[in-house]
Amino acid sequence: HPTDTILPNMSLQLSNNNNLSTHLVAWRAPDDPSTSDYSLGGDSSFQILVWNRTMPYWRRAALDGVLVFAMYQSKSGPIMSQTIVNRGGEFYLTYTVSDGSASMRMILHYTGMVKLLAWNSNSLSWDVFFERPGSSCDRYASCGPFGYCDATEAVATCKCLDGFESVGLDFSLGCQRKKEIRCGQGDSFITLLNMKTPDKFLYIRNRSFDQCAEECSRNCSCTAYAYANLSNLGVTVDQSRCLVWMGELVDTEKRGDGLGENLYLRIPSSSVNKKTGALKIALPVMASLLIIMCICLVWIRKSRGKDQTKAPMNYAVPEQLGNSDVLYDQNSEFLWISFNDIIAATDGFSDSNVLGKGGFGIVYKRAHWKVARKLLLKGLPSVLIKEWSILETK
Repeated sequence: HPTDTILPNMSLQLSNNNNLSTHLVAWRAPDDPSTSDYSLGGDSSFQILVWNRTMPYWRRAALDGVLVFAMYQSKSGPIMSQTIVNRGGEFYLTYTVSDGSASMRMILHYTGMVKLLAWNSNSLSWDVFFERPGSSCDRYASCGPFGYCDATEAVATCKCLDGFESVGLDFSLGCQRKKEIRCGQGDSFITLLNMKTPDKFLYIRNRSFDQCAEECSRNCSCTAYAYANLSNLGVTVDQSRCLVWMGELVDTEKRGDGLGENLYLRIPSSSVNKKTGALKIALPVMASLLIIMCICLVWIRKSRGKDQTKAPMNYAVPEQLGNSDVLYDQNSEFLWISFNDIIAATDGFSDSNVLGKGGFGIVYKRAHWKVARKLLLKGLPSVLIKEWSILETK
């Protein structure tokens, strides 16, 4: 019983033939080495747990083939690794450290935190580079049954698994199914990626992935399953690991470090069909709306263009013109035309030159081509020489 500390190459017994294990026991205070309520140990499923008296406080998920327990970022890469060793039916957890690395140790802190420490020769102190639980919802079952801690968010928060909804404002009450599963009426499994597998599972040995899936699908009480290939652990443990859950899923987490695994969750088939059907309806509707919006935008642009071409020219009144001979200013919204030139062009607003009358006044034709030529030479656009449209004035 190594009190609260385990050093590299020491072995922590997880279980033996009598289902007993070795525990780390935290100090009661920084200066009080008497035993506290916090202890750490393992079980036959190779889970690592911290207990507060008899209640779980934090749990590391069942072994899934990942050997690295903590990553200490340095130029040489990870320097601490974890292995499970089978010694005649008794399983031990062993930590090893790379050659030339700093001195390291793992402790169960008096606060219940699991900490990996590395000696800093510059500051002559122990640096913490890994600790759990990492957040409030990382504590055991803090998000309640069928809830999970989403560690991928900037701030880890509790959420409900797919197909479930919150029971109340307090997530400790967990989540409930939106639609109950009726045995024999069809159901499906959805894949939840990168998950910390829940607690309270049934460990089935020596199963392939298909056999593991069949174990759950044929039992209406099975809510989820998970499978891992442990062949990279050598001959120390079983080559496969099939976990099935027959009731509530507790202490689940969405991992943000890529060390999670697939969790296959049972939901009613109608939920899958409903989502698929809604998607099939939504996509054509969205495409149709997009086409209609494009047509409307083109029509509006064309309408604005027609309005601009149909918009009447603004003409200055004689008081504004004075005796100026400036005919057209590109930077002005007004077309500057000498009033005397207009009189000459219309032959003094002669009735013989009237083409017709409209809501905006009388329309005159040009009277003298020489005057029109004069206006053209001054810069008046030729289109305006063909016909004049001005307000009737005295």
